Amino acid sequence: MPHKERMAWVWLTTLLLCMGTYFAAVVVMKELRIELSFLQQIGLLAAATSTMAVVVLADRLIARFRGRGRKADAGDERDRLIEYRAATIAYYVLIAGMILVGCIMPLDPTQHPWDIVNAALFYIVLAEAVKLVLIVRGYRRGLHV
Repeated sequence: MPHKERMAWVWLTTLLLCMGTYFAAVVVMKELRIELSFLQQIGLLAAATSTMAVVVLADRLIARFRGRGRKADAGDERDRLIEYRAATIAYYVLIAGMILVGCIMPLDPTQHPWDIVNAALFYIVLAEAVKLVLIVRGYRRGLHV
């Protein structure tokens, strides 16, 4: 398995587990009408993102010690083309989400500020997940020009 594909798998799994848990907790608390303070909300988000950082950093260190580090990071034309195509599609997902979050949600007076923040985070995570899925798909199915 190419290094870039393995990194995409690790990052995708970590992203879905950590941020999926975060969003599930947010939805459950909203349904139960549990109101968190600002610091509690930031703490919940910090726990999810710091867990992601630790997992990805550990994976990078393990790859570095196994000798697959610097050489594999550079990539070739195929790696760059796969990432370019995936990023292009993910960009459209992100823009659609940000239009909703930045242009439509603020106009609704019933929206809590944290609902807007969490919606923005959701679309960022969704765009990144789309990118990673397309990267994995590019390595698995190959490129068709």
